[in-house]
Amino acid sequence: MKKQIEVFDYRTQDGDLWGVWAYGHVDKSEFLAKANNEVLDEEPAQIEDVIHTYLADRPTHEGDEHPTYWAKKQDDDAVAVTAVKMLN
Repeated sequence: MKKQIEVFDYRTQDGDLWGVWAYGHVDKSEFLAKANNEVLDEEPAQIEDVIHTYLADRPTHEGDEHPTYWAKKQDDDAVAVTAVKMLN
């Protein structure tokens, strides 16, 4: 049985879309179709925008707008994701 792709998005305090992702390095085409349908419908992404990368969470500090960050594979708590980065 094929695993369903669940799409997540994160927005800044100003409401700007920071990124869209699914956990794991999943098929880019399937992720793109679901992300465009569920989150990016007004400004669809292209297949070239989809990457296999990593996310991690840092301890939050008051006023920290981005507790989640684009990580490197070797970073502590890094998790594999398939994503479209909107803001870096």
